[in-house]
Amino acid sequence: MGKRESHRRTFGSTRKLASGNWQARYIGPDHHRHVAPSTFVDREYAEGWLSEERKLISQGLWTPPADRWAEALEAEARENSTPTVAEWIETVILRRARRVRKPLAPTTVDLYRKDARLSITGTRLGRRRLDDVTRADVATWWDHLDRGTPTQNARAYQLLCSVMRDAVDDGFIEASPCHLKGAGKPVPAHSAATVEALTPAQTLTYARAVPEHYRVALMVTVWCGLRSGEVRGLRRRDIDLRNRVIHVEQAVSRVKVDPGTWAWRITLPKTAAGRRTVAIPAADQRQGRAVQPNPRRRVGLREALRQRSRARRSLRDLAPSLQSPQTPHRDRRPDPLSPRSQRHGEVHLGRS
Repeated sequence: MGKRESHRRTFGSTRKLASGNWQARYIGPDHHRHVAPSTFVDREYAEGWLSEERKLISQGLWTPPADRWAEALEAEARENSTPTVAEWIETVILRRARRVRKPLAPTTVDLYRKDARLSITGTRLGRRRLDDVTRADVATWWDHLDRGTPTQNARAYQLLCSVMRDAVDDGFIEASPCHLKGAGKPVPAHSAATVEALTPAQTLTYARAVPEHYRVALMVTVWCGLRSGEVRGLRRRDIDLRNRVIHVEQAVSRVKVDPGTWAWRITLPKTAAGRRTVAIPAADQRQGRAVQPNPRRRVGLREALRQRSRARRSLRDLAPSLQSPQTPHRDRRPDPLSPRSQRHGEVHLGRS
């Protein structure tokens, strides 16, 4: 058996192993022998490693190579286990939806997923791992969002800030990279002050045009300012004509149950403030007399769910006649016939 080839240097030594690879070793500042954590295909690579080790010693940066190797393996394992921003958003959404105390409502889960899908998931930021995201990454992502959707952008930023706080709590990152001033509070493009509501005369025209079983819901929306889901969730016992009030105790929402599959759900209000009593104006009370005695039956809910699209199509021919002459219909946003616009319009009608 031949003697293994060995080469001594002024610092450390190298030797050729039976496998044909080269091993490098040296005596460190701690007076212990240290061997390279892996072998090298030729002597030049082994000597290059020794040169780098000697440089670390001269710079006062040396630590045992075995310790550095273990730290590198740990960092690699940590990197592989750290989720991307998009993966972490979905994890946080599921966690909040399943928690015992104040779980997210199905509609909120759908909204968060929509915000992530439209603004984060497909972006470079969404593909980055949590511990790689910097403030500059967040600023670049924000600068590339569509400026035509300020509310959507703000919701996406708020969601990003929220999940990053959870990432800090879970130890994935030391600090949140979200520090953009004002990003989560845009000036809304449309509000109760900017929506051009229907006048009382236009509202009556609108009411006469819709099918009769929709009129109560329409007048409640216009005069009482209820949300669309709250109107759909009304039961006859919730409408007290004697005291001229409406008790809002539940709502109907459309939630995604599977990819491509949606279902209607009856839920409680998300907050304590959502469960409330709303006064009925005298003008609306006359419309409410059409409600029949069965206290548990919902007000037109079955027909509303079945014929919502049909009713919307039937109003397309009516819309041009309800536009004010000052602004072309194509420039009017949002749709003045939508439930949300009618709810905004309640403020204006109340002042009329």
